[in-house]
Amino acid sequence: MDVIRWIDHGLRSIGRYGGSSIREPVLRLVVMESILVATILAAWYLSGPLSPFGLISILIASFYVLGVHRVWSENEKLRREIAQRIIDEDPDQHADLRLNVLIVSMHLIVIVPLLLWRLNDVFNLYSVPEDVTGKDWWLFGIDLLSRSLLDWAEVYEVKWSRIEPDAWMGRHIVLALLILIDVLLIQSILRLISIHRTIREGVLAAGRDPETAARIGQRVNVPLVRSILDDSTDEERRNRIRALALTGGPEDAMRIWPLLKESDLRSEVLATLVRIGPLTLTDRLLSSDSVALRLAAIQWLKIVDEDEAWERIARCATDPDSAVRVSTITTIDGAPIRHAETVIIRLVRDSDTDVALEASRQLRRLDDAETLLRVSRPLLETGSSGVKIHTIDALSQIEDGRVVPLIVEMFEDPDENVRSAAQQAIEHLKRIASA
Repeated sequence: MDVIRWIDHGLRSIGRYGGSSIREPVLRLVVMESILVATILAAWYLSGPLSPFGLISILIASFYVLGVHRVWSENEKLRREIAQRIIDEDPDQHADLRLNVLIVSMHLIVIVPLLLWRLNDVFNLYSVPEDVTGKDWWLFGIDLLSRSLLDWAEVYEVKWSRIEPDAWMGRHIVLALLILIDVLLIQSILRLISIHRTIREGVLAAGRDPETAARIGQRVNVPLVRSILDDSTDEERRNRIRALALTGGPEDAMRIWPLLKESDLRSEVLATLVRIGPLTLTDRLLSSDSVALRLAAIQWLKIVDEDEAWERIARCATDPDSAVRVSTITTIDGAPIRHAETVIIRLVRDSDTDVALEASRQLRRLDDAETLLRVSRPLLETGSSGVKIHTIDALSQIEDGRVVPLIVEMFEDPDENVRSAAQQAIEHLKRIASA
């Protein structure tokens, strides 16, 4: 058993150091493909007197394929233990090698014939016609592969190659290869079935416990999104959306963003989009005909709290719907003044009373006296009572003698609340001056 474990450890090391541990899928595939292509080409061209080196090269390719399979087996075992809460780790730190294993295994169509060819060159194990070519060896390998698992070629008496085993060792090697191919094929099928079952169970469990899906990793995302879009209870959908926030990526955000139209799911969808979605997705929401989606986009951008997000919110000041403009001016209260100033100045003169009133509350944020004086004059003449009161309050915060005449004029305003605000502002300015 120690020998078997030692061999298994060696194969896993070959696979791991040969690129299987690389987390970036494209880079991993490039590295693995490069190793196989290099060893196969070397085995092909190292013939004649150099056949021993060609044999070594194709053996490296063979062991590498086995190593990738062993790394895949190890990764899936660890992923299964994570899903079962036996260990606490990020499942995606163990590369998902399903596609890599498929591509690597397809190289056996070339590796097996080359291996038999170079073995015969070195040890003379097979009965070979004098006019044999590389095509004949390839067909010999296909004969061998077609006898794996169901042995359909034997049943239908199909045979392509003219090459036959000669020495007993040649027959032993053919038998060993047949057994090895069958084992790899059966293990791969069983492993894929197990993965499918684990993903399905994780999606079902995510309806009650979002963390369950997170323990399966990113491979659960597509079926998870599919289950969210299918008809199920709102509570299950909400939990699955929360699970997607833990494992999803930008492509998953594109799939669920239409769910923002559903008011019962909007808060969960928005929180998930903020976590996994690209900021550019808000452009689609802001250009939507739906007011609800445009409002959701503003809330998303507010949570992001970056310059690029505030710039997008500022553009909403021109939205045709007053509810969106109210949300814009309310949200911009938390933005840096360099982004908020133009929005405040624009919306304080808005035709909608509610929008103008909300904007006037933020006039006191304007830190430039010239700008505030320029904006305040027309507001004190034509604004609503609420706007006038907020404008007076903003003027009373700056130490500039030019604000006094503007405030004093409000002593004659027909609204008692405006007159009271003007008197309090003058008293406040007197206290500042005396201090």
